Amino acid sequence: KKSEYVLWVRMNSDQASQYRSFLESDTVQVVLRSINTSQPLVLLTALKRICDHPWLNFNERNFLEAMTHPNTPSSDFADFGDIGSGPKLSISLKLITEHTNQGLRTVVFSRSKRLLHMLGYLLSQKI
Repeated sequence: KKSEYVLWVRMNSDQASQYRSFLESDTVQVVLRSINTSQPLVLLTALKRICDHPWLNFNERNFLEAMTHPNTPSSDFADFGDIGSGPKLSISLKLITEHTNQGLRTVVFSRSKRLLHMLGYLLSQKI
């Protein structure tokens, strides 16, 4: 039997603060006044990444640096929390662990390789 789960997860307070700060930033205001119609999509993508996990908006170098010490982020990344600070990852980890313990096979789909990379790290720590 195949089951599908769709869960709505609330942002934590740090994510909500980052979300509001981004919306109030000069960057957003400039883009909203622009005649370039593709720019709002870039902003929506950034907002979605904040909702998924704050680390998803890091550039490649910062993301790789954060992943070297995912449970104790450096002071440069303190405002973004550690790898487990995103509620979406925490809930996903709990569900996958529960299903695995019940002998169920689980498939996880994501548009983000980084999110899957972080989830893989967290799962490897559970083994």
